[in-house]
Formats: sequence, C-alpha cells, structure tokens
Amino acid sequence: MPSAFPSFWQLSINKSRYHSALAFENLHVLCIKYCISTASILAFRRMRRAIWRIVVRVLQIPSYNPACLPIVGPMNSLDSEIISLLKRNARMSVTKMAQELAVSRVTIDTHIKKMEKSGVITGYTVKLGTEEFRRMVSGWILINVTASEEERAIEQLVNMAEITRLHTTNGKWDLAAEIQVLSLDNFDSTISRLRQVKGIIDTDTTLLLSSRLGE
Repeated sequence: MPSAFPSFWQLSINKSRYHSALAFENLHVLCIKYCISTASILAFRRMRRAIWRIVVRVLQIPSYNPACLPIVGPMNSLDSEIISLLKRNARMSVTKMAQELAVSRVTIDTHIKKMEKSGVITGYTVKLGTEEFRRMVSGWILINVTASEEERAIEQLVNMAEITRLHTTNGKWDLAAEIQVLSLDNFDSTISRLRQVKGIIDTDTTLLLSSRLGE
C-alpha cells in the first residue's frame, strides 16, 4: 500500500466529526485507486471497517454516511476529474464515471451532490452538432442603459432565454449581449422585447454571418 495513505491513528481528537468523516472518505478513494487486486481491496475493506469502529468509539462519531460530509469546501482532484468527464459528456452515468475513475458509485454521487449544493455545478447543457449550430441565427447587441436602472435591466436580460451570454463592458457601451435563435423573425422579436426593457436607452446590433475560428 503506498506510503501516501493517511493514517487514521493521526486523527486528532479535537477534529470535528465531519472532518473525520471526510478524512475517512478520502482514504477510501485512495485505496480504490491504488489497490491492484480484488483480494487487496476486500482485505482493505475489512481492515477499514475495523479501524472505523475504533474511530467511531473514540471520537463518538455517528455511523458513517456520505450525506454527512460537509457541503461547502475546496475542490479536490476527484472533483476536477468528475467535472472533466461531465464536460466531455454531460449525460455520462454515475456508474460509467465510477468505472473510469476507479472509485465507488456512492463516492461519485456524493461529490456531484456536494458540487451542486455548493454552486460549483449549476446545471447541465446540450452541445449542438455542427450543422444544427450553423442553422442558428446569432448576433451581438451592444446596450446603453441608465445608471439607476442598470441592475434591474440586467435581471430582466438574464431571464431572456434567447440571450446566451451577457457582459458588462467599458467604453461607449454598458452591456454586450449574445443572442442565439432559430430564425431571423425570432431575432427581430427578441431585439424588440429587449429594447422595451426599462432603462435601456440605446442599442447597436451585429449579426454573425460565419465562423472562421471556434463555434
């Protein structure tokens, strides 16, 4: 077993029960990653259960439950690996991710829920095929808005489904919004609704004709 494994005998009595549970979960992840044979994994699990019973008795920790792990905390390497897989395929199953990362399904599910609750993962999206993307009508709208109404205007713009990106800018214009719709009629109606937002005093629209780099 690699020397990098954390030792449970080094757990401090003063640590909170959640920190202890998190250390135990990390040890489980390391074991599954580095144990080579099934026999080694089974042997470690038996040892783990025995050690955990001692830790529970000494630190007076309730029965281990992944749901008890702290929701807010820094991302670790496993979180980053999960995000990389989801970027590649947002519909990848928990079972498939567990197989690719050599950890348990419970571990994957716990880390995904932790990232969802802490705001690291806010949603899952669809990536359009090249031909479908080319049929979309896209454009940028530069917007000037009165200072007193800017925040309220931004709230309304964010809630418009046709606006895929919204940025504040420096210089002549206050905001830049990217619009993606299915037709020129949709594009025209979107601009009309956008101009009716209270506080918007001027706009300048540019249609995107073709992509030479990127989508």
